[in-house]
Amino acid sequence: MIDTVLELQPLRAGFEIRLEVDDLEMYTGKTALETVLRNLIANAVKHHDLETGEIKVAAHTKGEFIEFSVSDDGPGISSQVQDRVFKLFQTASKNNQQQNSGVGLAISKRTVEAYGGWIVVESTDGCRGTTFRFFWPHTPIPPTVTRSVS
Repeated sequence: MIDTVLELQPLRAGFEIRLEVDDLEMYTGKTALETVLRNLIANAVKHHDLETGEIKVAAHTKGEFIEFSVSDDGPGISSQVQDRVFKLFQTASKNNQQQNSGVGLAISKRTVEAYGGWIVVESTDGCRGTTFRFFWPHTPIPPTVTRSVS
């Protein structure tokens, strides 16, 4: 799925992605999950303050949910603005030169919640890096669904 996300929106030169993903199979809305991941990865690159950076994408089973996280080594998000990053047309950036619509994280939050999950932002003042962690219901693939093999 990450390959598909990166095909639609490749990382800019100087950025690397590291995966830490359990071997998972799940039954869910593929486009919805891809949209959330694409928004989070794109934000990690867009708001990075350096020409190079690393993004880590992780996915692990946590009971009835899969915990996804997208972490970066960028400048972080101040605790003073963390509560507004998921609001429509709000951004954490003070830099007006960047083209920010303030809709990507709002759409991500609404999508995750529509599927019965939740999303949080983690960033510590004075430290680099931000992690967006979201919990997506883990619905095993029903035996009646045919799996494609490639």
